[in-house]
Amino acid sequence: MLPSSLVSLLWLLQLAWAFVPLTPSYINNKKKFSVWSKQKPPKGYKETAGLISKKIQKDAAVSTNDGSFTLSTGISFIFSDADEYAYYVNAGIGSSDFPLLIDTGSAYLWVYDSECNDDSCSDKPLYSASSSGSSSSSKTFDLSYNTGTASGIIVQDDVTIANVEAESFSFGAASVVPDLFQDYPFSGILGLSAGNESSSNLINIVDYLYKNGTIDAAKFALCMSNYVVDDSLQAYGNNSGLLILGSDQPDLYIDPIYSTDILTDSSNHWEVKIDKIFVDDYQLQFQALKIPDYGSSNISRIGLLDSGTTSIILSSKDAITLHSCFANSESDGTQYAIYCNTTSVVSLDIAGHNWTITSDQYLGTAYSEDSGLSGYCVSNFQGLDSTTDGSWILGNIFLKSYYVEFDYANAKVGFAERADNVVVTKGSQDSLAITSSGAESSAGSSAFSSTACTSYFNSSSSTLTSSSANASSTSSNSTSSTSDSKASAAPLLPSFFLLSIMLASYLI
Repeated sequence: MLPSSLVSLLWLLQLAWAFVPLTPSYINNKKKFSVWSKQKPPKGYKETAGLISKKIQKDAAVSTNDGSFTLSTGISFIFSDADEYAYYVNAGIGSSDFPLLIDTGSAYLWVYDSECNDDSCSDKPLYSASSSGSSSSSKTFDLSYNTGTASGIIVQDDVTIANVEAESFSFGAASVVPDLFQDYPFSGILGLSAGNESSSNLINIVDYLYKNGTIDAAKFALCMSNYVVDDSLQAYGNNSGLLILGSDQPDLYIDPIYSTDILTDSSNHWEVKIDKIFVDDYQLQFQALKIPDYGSSNISRIGLLDSGTTSIILSSKDAITLHSCFANSESDGTQYAIYCNTTSVVSLDIAGHNWTITSDQYLGTAYSEDSGLSGYCVSNFQGLDSTTDGSWILGNIFLKSYYVEFDYANAKVGFAERADNVVVTKGSQDSLAITSSGAESSAGSSAFSSTACTSYFNSSSSTLTSSSANASSTSSNSTSSTSDSKASAAPLLPSFFLLSIMLASYLI
């Protein structure tokens, strides 16, 4: 009989490979059908030309901020690739800097190790355990993605993010990295999922910083859209937002923050209840779904907040229902095509407030004139049964519009309308310094500009390498493996984020 731990691992791997890569893209013409052939528009629903109800309009409230926001300890710029598929923060690990993907669906931090010879590690900053003076345990980690595996050793080193240092922090150093990550400008994953389950001391860095008294609260916030900067921060002008660790920053949002509890049985994901869903002023009804803590509902859904996913992923049946509200929409069962001149607004009621998704967010690439679907655009709402609980994966096209706070201590997520009149200023000279390359960086820490980060990918000579990443205290007789399996729906056009939903199993 197989050991229970091995059975658990085999079951987990099977789950991981059950997920299929999904990219919002053109529908398969061989499988094309009219959505209305599957489901007629809801009775009483009329297509409208824009906002027809006060319900779906954003609050008229304005920010009380005077227009400026000063950077301080615990706040870092975040950046993205040119297509805004991947959002990352610059982290100081040991004596070097690394761009890390911000992923609220991953449980812990791991980086590309200097022992990695895979294509994904080429021309990128690589972590060298031996040269950094870090220590390692006898444990290893192994993460299964549906295009390959990330694996390596578990090490301890000082990690600095937003000028906040986590001393002797445990994380993974991967000598094997799947091709999934090859085309993206980061050197590892900053996991910020809702729970900690690792038996190998691999916990999220926010919880670690709070327990060590380094930050005031066990929470973080994401503002995932560009901020205007003043003249002192021009090197950061192409930022993609801010990461806030351990504090509330009311100048960045329009008060109040609307908070809601994380659902129980959420498998360590940031899952919340979506009370109601509207297209324009029409409230949608779906097939009944069990909502943890609330029972069965045909109007409410589960929302899984994932910064590692770009689009919004619905169950197959829910996607049909939603797209039935868009005139003459087409599908192949997974991808959807809707009119490019659509102006309808999709809105989600969460925590007693209405959060909108407008056409400039959910309309993707236009179809060509000779495609047979001229006048149509790719829908960034996708249909895939990628979660066992039927949740909607709310990726960055939703998150980037708001100030979103993730609260570990109170097991809550808070949402607020973003203050758009903010200009970010430099603050004290102690918090930022000039690097030798001329790009601005937090002194001895991670908040260096995207200019410095980009240089890693334009010149192979910039890549950090080492002859060895062997641990200073490795035991060949005792090895503990941490095995995680993670898969999810991918984002907009290049296939990427099957990063988003981590299903974790840790073997002792």
